[in-house]
Amino acid sequence: ITDAHSRVYKQVRTPFSLDELCGKRVAVDIAWWKLRAWYSDVPSFYRAGALQTHSYRSTLSRFLSVLCHACGRSELVTVVLDGASFWPKAVTHAQRSISVVDRDALVAQAHELDAAGASGTRGRADALFRKLVCPVPPLVDEWLVAYCAQNGIGLVAAPFEADSQLAVLARSGAVDF
Repeated sequence: ITDAHSRVYKQVRTPFSLDELCGKRVAVDIAWWKLRAWYSDVPSFYRAGALQTHSYRSTLSRFLSVLCHACGRSELVTVVLDGASFWPKAVTHAQRSISVVDRDALVAQAHELDAAGASGTRGRADALFRKLVCPVPPLVDEWLVAYCAQNGIGLVAAPFEADSQLAVLARSGAVDF
């Protein structure tokens, strides 16, 4: 939807305090949080021989911990994952993704910068690696599923987009926020 943010979201968005979540059932579309959490780990994931940093785990666990604390119990929080690609958004998904050939070229270019070892090349290599942040690899979802199960946080995999699944949960009364 063209200009959805300015035409819809700004008009329905209402600022609130975390205190308002106390005792409420909350569902969250975790997609943006996963992307943001994964961003710092991308270079270590693609850099040959590098130890993976897994800092996405601390970012996501801190976020979910804050939500659980605000609600009062972890059982009141539900994480909603995106499911299959929604075909009407195929053009949008294509614009967001980088082709396999382009991905390989970016990785190769970043490895060349790393191999050069000149001053500032590691930062430029990191910038190239970070262009590969999307899609977030399955290992992040695997960790998230295990984390939610271990901590009593509900988890729903939407058939398609998490946004519409959130609307279904809210309309059905399964969640308050």
